[in-house]
Amino acid sequence: MLRAADSAAIRIEAALAAAGIETRRWWGAGAHAHPPTARFPRTALPVTGMLANSTIAVPLYRDLGSAEIKNIVEIMFATA
Repeated sequence: MLRAADSAAIRIEAALAAAGIETRRWWGAGAHAHPPTARFPRTALPVTGMLANSTIAVPLYRDLGSAEIKNIVEIMFATA
Protein backbone atom coordinates (compact mmCIF):
# COMPACT_ATOMS: atom_id res chain seq x y z
CA MET A 1 0.00 0.00 0.00
CA LEU A 2 1.05 3.54 -0.53
CA ARG A 3 -0.32 6.87 0.51
CA ALA A 4 0.01 9.94 -1.67
CA ALA A 5 -1.69 13.29 -1.97
CA ASP A 6 -5.18 12.87 -3.42
CA SER A 7 -4.25 14.27 -6.83
CA ALA A 8 -1.04 12.23 -6.97
CA ALA A 9 -2.95 9.06 -6.10
CA ILE A 10 -5.23 9.58 -9.09
CA ARG A 11 -2.25 10.19 -11.41
CA ILE A 12 -0.37 7.17 -10.06
CA GLU A 13 -3.42 4.93 -10.54
CA ALA A 14 -3.84 6.15 -14.11
CA ALA A 15 -0.15 5.70 -14.97
CA LEU A 16 -0.04 2.19 -13.53
CA ALA A 17 -3.28 1.27 -15.32
CA ALA A 18 -1.82 2.57 -18.61
CA ALA A 19 1.11 0.19 -18.04
CA GLY A 20 -1.29 -2.70 -17.43
CA ILE A 21 -0.71 -2.75 -13.66
CA GLU A 22 -3.81 -3.12 -11.49
CA THR A 23 -4.30 -1.16 -8.27
CA ARG A 24 -7.05 -1.10 -5.68
CA ARG A 25 -8.43 1.62 -3.48
CA TRP A 26 -7.63 -0.04 -0.18
CA TRP A 27 -10.41 1.57 1.84
CA GLY A 28 -12.92 2.04 -0.97
CA ALA A 29 -14.90 5.16 -0.14
CA GLY A 30 -14.95 4.24 3.56
CA ALA A 31 -17.25 1.89 5.46
CA HIS A 32 -19.75 4.70 6.01
CA ALA A 33 -20.35 4.87 2.24
CA HIS A 34 -21.29 1.19 1.85
CA PRO A 35 -25.03 0.59 1.45
CA PRO A 36 -25.41 -1.45 4.67
CA THR A 37 -23.89 1.32 6.82
CA ALA A 38 -24.67 4.49 4.86
CA ARG A 39 -27.95 5.04 6.72
CA PHE A 40 -26.38 5.11 10.18
CA PRO A 41 -25.80 8.47 11.84
CA ARG A 42 -22.22 9.69 12.08
CA THR A 43 -20.16 12.80 12.57
CA ALA A 44 -17.83 14.22 9.92
CA LEU A 45 -15.12 11.77 8.84
CA PRO A 46 -12.35 13.92 7.35
CA VAL A 47 -9.55 11.41 8.07
CA THR A 48 -11.56 8.58 6.52
CA GLY A 49 -12.11 10.69 3.42
CA MET A 50 -8.44 11.61 3.22
CA LEU A 51 -7.36 7.96 3.53
CA ALA A 52 -9.97 6.75 1.04
CA ASN A 53 -8.77 9.30 -1.52
CA SER A 54 -5.06 8.85 -1.01
CA THR A 55 -4.38 5.18 -0.25
CA ILE A 56 -3.66 2.76 -3.11
CA ALA A 57 -2.86 -0.92 -2.96
CA VAL A 58 -0.24 -1.88 -5.54
CA PRO A 59 0.65 -5.43 -6.59
CA LEU A 60 2.24 -7.56 -3.92
CA TYR A 61 2.45 -11.32 -4.27
CA ARG A 62 4.93 -14.13 -3.72
CA ASP A 63 6.19 -14.39 -7.31
CA LEU A 64 6.45 -10.66 -7.96
CA GLY A 65 9.85 -10.29 -9.57
CA SER A 66 12.41 -7.58 -8.91
CA ALA A 67 12.01 -6.24 -12.47
CA GLU A 68 8.27 -5.87 -11.91
CA ILE A 69 8.83 -4.13 -8.58
CA LYS A 70 11.34 -1.79 -10.21
CA ASN A 71 8.84 -0.98 -12.97
CA ILE A 72 6.05 -0.22 -10.47
CA VAL A 73 8.32 1.98 -8.36
CA GLU A 74 9.67 3.85 -11.39
CA ILE A 75 6.16 4.57 -12.65
CA MET A 76 5.06 5.74 -9.20
CA PHE A 77 8.02 8.08 -8.72
CA ALA A 78 7.81 9.44 -12.26
CA THR A 79 4.12 10.21 -11.75
CA ALA A 80 4.03 11.52 -8.17
